[in-house]
Amino acid sequence: MHSCILTNNNIVNSISTVGITLDNGRSIVWSDYLAINYQLLWWNTTTLDKQNEYIRGLGIETVRVDVHWDQFEPTQGNRLYSQYDPLFAKLKGFKSLVNLVGTPRWASSYNQSVDGQWIDTYPPANDTVYADRLMGLAIRYPWVTHWEVWNEMNLIPYFWAPHYNPSRYNQLFQACVSYFDQYGPMNSEPINSSSLAVGGFGYFSASSENPSSLMINDLFPMGTFSNKVISYHPYTNTPEGDFGQTPGDPYAFLATSQYINLNLKIATPAQNRPSEVWASEWGWSSFASGGFNQSIQSTYTIRRLLLDTLANFNKTFIFAISDLDARASSERDQFYGLINLQLEKKQVYVDLERLFNITGPVLYSAGDITKILTINNNNNQLPSDLVTIVYKNANNQTLVALWLSRNETNSPVNITITFVETNVSGVYRTIVGQHTNTLMSGHSITLPVTSDVAIFSYPDQINDNSSDVPSIAIKNLHQPLLLLLLLLLFISTILFF
Repeated sequence: MHSCILTNNNIVNSISTVGITLDNGRSIVWSDYLAINYQLLWWNTTTLDKQNEYIRGLGIETVRVDVHWDQFEPTQGNRLYSQYDPLFAKLKGFKSLVNLVGTPRWASSYNQSVDGQWIDTYPPANDTVYADRLMGLAIRYPWVTHWEVWNEMNLIPYFWAPHYNPSRYNQLFQACVSYFDQYGPMNSEPINSSSLAVGGFGYFSASSENPSSLMINDLFPMGTFSNKVISYHPYTNTPEGDFGQTPGDPYAFLATSQYINLNLKIATPAQNRPSEVWASEWGWSSFASGGFNQSIQSTYTIRRLLLDTLANFNKTFIFAISDLDARASSERDQFYGLINLQLEKKQVYVDLERLFNITGPVLYSAGDITKILTINNNNNQLPSDLVTIVYKNANNQTLVALWLSRNETNSPVNITITFVETNVSGVYRTIVGQHTNTLMSGHSITLPVTSDVAIFSYPDQINDNSSDVPSIAIKNLHQPLLLLLLLLLFISTILFF
């Protein structure tokens, strides 16, 4: 059983020329496309109310939440609904994806005499018990849009134990499908398995025990994905992909994710295809001891978000709305937020506001880029790490986003854009850090490009009364694991069996 034969190099050639990343013909509605991970169960309702204000302030309508079964029902029958009710009420008004992970010991398949030290990532001894608890949550909180069965089950043993076992995961998922379809319609507010989503794969779904095994590959012929939302977590060291990867910067991440997403959507048999593919978790921490800071976090987040618009995801979820306290498992994990523990905006939040204010609520295809502009520099040799993405916005302005993916010194490189139109007048705006607006006009313009995203928009002018806060229209509209082995696997292979 095979999908369309499509090699990694085919993907690269279809999306890129030297220095230019072409648009993919899609419209991107930010409020529908951009989503966020949300630690709902960590905070009191006052804190959650403030976090919700920040989420809505970016126009985000979809959130993702983790629920740990071992904490929700620590002893059999002792389900802590009274504690969860006021927290889940904060999801009203959002679309939401909620996963249930972590088997309590009383329900676990863990065997002390065989398995050694206890860990809550063993699957349940009885899948029907898990399905019953998941449906219980779905009945009690009917405003939740999707229920995700587990999380990162390809990462062993910290998310699934004791070993990589796609068949065992499929059994658990299908048990939930059968249970929801059999008993869900009997409720006063009927539900069924259409609300179920496959658990998000860690990274690009490679097994941490054997990187040559891809869980996406292994589950597809089992029918696990059939008309269901699936997702993965494309963390990489840099937004464009880890250095040294095949096919290399600046297209490693984009080539990989496009390859996966396209093949999932065209694979045969058609009845095994997912309904949608999401990037349900990615981001960068601003933790100082790791050599990061808020500026790098912002730069990387915005670069990846713009690349995601070309990758054929239906939604993309940043991790996360808020920094975490010392309960997080590491210092790195404490600083992924867009806001800090004092409920103040971090630089990445401010810069996202700036981005959305420039782009407006919707990005439209710019069509054939070569009919709009050409890009060069003084010696006609474009930097190999130049990334350029071109869209239109609702005001029919052309937006040209540029950055250099490997410019570690952040020294400007002059890039010249020559327009098909005789003369254009627009504004070159930096997105990260100090927000500058430079008016430029002419048949050709020369832009200083660095590793930070900047956008030239035309026709445009500087409005002294403009604000970096997104407009109401935007609100109302719709690490790191090395990927070298995974990407090498893709070369000259077929994604699906």
